[in-house]
Amino acid sequence: MSIALAAYVTAVDTDGGAMVLLDERTSKYRQLNPTGALVLRLLLRGAGAEDAAAALAERYPQAGARAGEDVARLVEALRRAGLLRDWAARRDPPPGHGRPGEGPEARSTPEKDTLATAPGAITMTDPIGVPQPAVVPPSRRLLALLAVAAARPLAGAGPRRIRAVLHLLRRGAVPATRQQAAAARQAVITVSPRCAADRSCLQRSLATALLCRAWGTWPTWCTGVRTDPFRAHAWVAVGSEPVGEPAHERGYTPVITVPPLPLTGNRS
Repeated sequence: MSIALAAYVTAVDTDGGAMVLLDERTSKYRQLNPTGALVLRLLLRGAGAEDAAAALAERYPQAGARAGEDVARLVEALRRAGLLRDWAARRDPPPGHGRPGEGPEARSTPEKDTLATAPGAITMTDPIGVPQPAVVPPSRRLLALLAVAAARPLAGAGPRRIRAVLHLLRRGAVPATRQQAAAARQAVITVSPRCAADRSCLQRSLATALLCRAWGTWPTWCTGVRTDPFRAHAWVAVGSEPVGEPAHERGYTPVITVPPLPLTGNRS
């Protein structure tokens, strides 16, 4: 059995040996528990189904009797969810994908936990503790409002389109300093009550990046996840350090990042 993830699927390892898969067509995350993540890693490296089942039985002896069935179930669930390469030629999600009551999610039971669906989209996040609004100079207020307005439709475009747009916009910009990124974020949440709201991290982060670009700079735009419980979040960073995020909002595993281009690459 040889499998590969579809081109629109991003996989990241998380704490405890688990794995999160992002379907960039649908903005949906799926979380694999450590058992499923172990099997998927082996299969992606070219192991056969029997070898994966043997490794599963060795790691989890209590699952030995059903290891082969669990491997087959995982592959079928991933295939039906449209996450494997054999679905990549389809322009739309496979039948039942993303519809309540259809697909592998609707048929899962507590003991069949190899594929665990995380019902979070990129637009959902933990409550965000944002700073209190401050005064924005009139010279910056108009640009901040335009950035907020442009970020709203972009936030609904889905991660694949968002990444493509941001890759284009960052060209020609110099890397933002922490002070510049923080000033852009503060301007955004000051002019827009919507972006200052707890659950508007996606529009807020996009507007911050767009405002930085209007000033000729670019931060690192990020989306990521954390588990137990599952949460998705979007933010901007300078280097690897989030900007304007309180301490309790740290610890997300990045899934998509759009950093500034190297200065030599900005000319192309």
